[in-house]
Amino acid sequence: MFCITVICIALSASQLLTRADLIAEQQRYGSPVVQTNSGAVVGKTETLPHGKSVFEYLGIPYAEPPIGELRFAAPKPAKPWSGTKDAKEFGAECPQPLTRLVDEKKSGRMSEDCLFLNVFVPSTIKPDDNKAIMVWIHGGRFAFGSSSRYPGGVLSAFNDVIVVSINYRLGILGFFNFPGTDVKGNYGILDQVLALKWVQANIANFGGDPNRVTVFGQSAGAMSISLHLISPLAKGLFHRAIMQSGGSSTPLYNGKVTNTKQLELFAKLVNCSVGPSLIKCLRGKPVEDILTVQRVFMLENYTAGSTQDIVGPVVDGELLPDLPENLFKTGKFHVDVDVMTGVTSHEGAVFGFFRPPDEFQDGLERDMFERIIKGQMLYVRETSSIVEDLVLFEYTNHGDPDNKNSTRQSLFEAFGDAAFVSPVLREAKALAMGGRLPFVYVFNHRAVYSPLPKWIGAIHCMDIPFVFGAPFRNIPDPIMNILTTKYSETEKGLSLYIMKLWTTFAKYGSPNPPPECVPMPVTWPKFTEQEQAYLFLDLKPMVGQMYRARKMAFWHEIIPKLTAG
Repeated sequence: MFCITVICIALSASQLLTRADLIAEQQRYGSPVVQTNSGAVVGKTETLPHGKSVFEYLGIPYAEPPIGELRFAAPKPAKPWSGTKDAKEFGAECPQPLTRLVDEKKSGRMSEDCLFLNVFVPSTIKPDDNKAIMVWIHGGRFAFGSSSRYPGGVLSAFNDVIVVSINYRLGILGFFNFPGTDVKGNYGILDQVLALKWVQANIANFGGDPNRVTVFGQSAGAMSISLHLISPLAKGLFHRAIMQSGGSSTPLYNGKVTNTKQLELFAKLVNCSVGPSLIKCLRGKPVEDILTVQRVFMLENYTAGSTQDIVGPVVDGELLPDLPENLFKTGKFHVDVDVMTGVTSHEGAVFGFFRPPDEFQDGLERDMFERIIKGQMLYVRETSSIVEDLVLFEYTNHGDPDNKNSTRQSLFEAFGDAAFVSPVLREAKALAMGGRLPFVYVFNHRAVYSPLPKWIGAIHCMDIPFVFGAPFRNIPDPIMNILTTKYSETEKGLSLYIMKLWTTFAKYGSPNPPPECVPMPVTWPKFTEQEQAYLFLDLKPMVGQMYRARKMAFWHEIIPKLTAG
């Protein structure tokens, strides 16, 4: 068993266990025991394929339960406890509405007392180890998801890194804000900041190196990391960043909220009055009432053309000083952080994934294409009919405008480019111009045994199972299990390759291993402003340049000229 470094900060003698106590506790429980700055935790050992095993410490509280006066407030560090806390089961998921894809049977236990994290440590850990740390921030539109759906055992044990996964508040409970008051929102992102502070204070006790912390996440998780890259509150809390399919400069989130229309509708539906007593009223409402109203906002009346003013991050002047695109453009990001970022090749197919199952099965009629393009998507911070007309023109198949299959593809490309590809590459370009050359990838593999139609392609989220080693041990995320639950032997190799890329980057700041290590099949070049190189991730990886150059010129050069000023 690895050694325990005792941290005395904020601990009284009643919470602090001596080294002898810890050894006795380990013998008593037959499981690993670690001291944190809130108290000791006992984990469990999980056996994995290929003779591997991992120590798991699950459901560790890093913050006080965000209830009562802490609902709609910044988080506070967890209070110390006496004795040894059992950390063998995941904590509760943060409250979120049930959906057609994630119903009551597929969802975990929910509670507002949900600010937990999990630590996965290779069982081969040695007393003097200082392993690289990878902190996973899950996605889900800032409104859905949980760390329990992404067990990090395979990634950790197969690649000799420590994996941490975190919960954070979601939806209205995580991001409600009231313009012009002290209720500024962003509580879910502040939760992430506190979790990163916990990692800095405690991870050495688990055998980790607090000076080699990589944050990685997908979709809203990647957008969160993009925010941390430009937030003064997160400076120094991490050293590397991997952003999968997300950038904070997307127009759906992270805007300056001046319109209180959504807030007023929410208050009305939950039977509270807009005014000085609003927060007191909301804090008295059962969480079920809030989720019912959130469902109206995000599911029943949701379109991709609505900003998420009270259910996502916003400019607050503190955590986020300005619009992300402005901060990146002016070089106001953490220049000492190594960055890897990328997208999947069919990001926009997710637009159809969450719609009625048969809506796009036979393609898409031209009139429906026009209605969606001009009324159900958001391309810039402020709705513009001129921009909508230009997007319609740019993505219309003028050679065969009535071809339903190509029209469906055009719709998905428009959504994918606007929501994911354009923000990711815009930020990559800004990093390169600011002297911090990132590594960029495009994931292009559609799971061999996926039951979904072939036109779905390498959809948004398709990379996640390969990052977490799902071909070796299935991950219990309901969305991932819709994509596929079965993998080929070749896909096991692809997963090993991708895990190696991600963890090599976490260890060294580059996905290309140092000279003394076994080389990768392809050398991954950095992304420069001129060449814009990227790694095409598939069964046969290759290097490309200028991904979707014509479309990116449209989004990065033409559209800004129409919306400037």
